[in-house]
Amino acid sequence: MSVLLKRSPDVAVDWGKQRINRLDGPKPGGRWDARCQQFVRSCYGVDGWADSAIIAWETIPDDEKFIGGLPGFAPRAAASYFAIGEHGHVILNVGVDNRLNALSNDNVRQGRIDITPRSLPGWNAEFLGWSYW
Repeated sequence: MSVLLKRSPDVAVDWGKQRINRLDGPKPGGRWDARCQQFVRSCYGVDGWADSAIIAWETIPDDEKFIGGLPGFAPRAAASYFAIGEHGHVILNVGVDNRLNALSNDNVRQGRIDITPRSLPGWNAEFLGWSYW
């Protein structure tokens, strides 16, 4: 795992879960609309360093990311990246023991953080891979 991350995986997942049903996001009204990259980075206590999830994915060094596969094989607390729309999407994996779920903004409720299947049902998003970087 990258030494740049300020929180452990368990603390990052706990921090993210605490955002469910809270309105403390960066947008007006405490919402997280279109702020997936910022949300996942906030879980780890670091600033969002890219303007979108797709830019972040393309910027992560190849030796720090796991390309392709299926979302269910990404480990707990990893950031999983998807190609969808112009900006892509990133989620934080929270499931263990074959519980394939993640924390995501906008997938269940617009502008809110929810637990969702890692496959992002209804979005027809292409899984790119995952990283801890």
